[in-house]
Amino acid sequence: MEYRVEVSESADRDLDAILTYIADELASPKAASDFADEIDAKYEMLETHPLMFELSRNERLAKMGYRRFADAGDVYMMEGLIMDSESAKRKPMKIIGTAIDCENEIALADFYAEMLGWTKTFSGNGFAVISSAEYPSLLVFQAVENYKKPVWPWEKDKQAQMMHFDFYVENLEEAVEHAKACGATVSEVQYFGFESGSIVMFDPAGHPFCLSNVWEDDLYIK
Repeated sequence: MEYRVEVSESADRDLDAILTYIADELASPKAASDFADEIDAKYEMLETHPLMFELSRNERLAKMGYRRFADAGDVYMMEGLIMDSESAKRKPMKIIGTAIDCENEIALADFYAEMLGWTKTFSGNGFAVISSAEYPSLLVFQAVENYKKPVWPWEKDKQAQMMHFDFYVENLEEAVEHAKACGATVSEVQYFGFESGSIVMFDPAGHPFCLSNVWEDDLYIK
């Protein structure tokens, strides 16, 4: 099976900087050329035998299938998700939105619209939708019969949460107070807390969500 290697702009810049440093600062153009040849050879190996490279040393990236590419001395290292050429040709799917069950779809849509600063764009037939021009995705709230609030932390034989939102905020204390003013409540159980930068809260329908001032930049495709 053939694979396609795509190198990010940041990885290219890093490599150029390394080659320039070796050639100019260390006054060794030959070593820079040999190093570039070594990287090119690794790229060719990636295209034909990507699974020979070890998984990322970042636990979360490893679970997602990211593999680690490094030269012999770990001078130049990058990580990426291995994808076969046919998959790479397909246009990626786009998330239209996320649907959340609740008892009162309009009340819950109004809560999230106020808390996030989004706009309600539809309501009717048991559904309500909010959206934002800055983030092209929809939050859809749907009323269901016999809705039961999820229990968190998990308890045996109780309705458990099926998902939760993580919202990034710059000022955690202010964000918590704003969410409370909108109708949210702070969970009595906190696994992290203010010191670790993450607070668990409940929306008016009982769904847990997290406010966090921690941004995991390495998880996002650049």
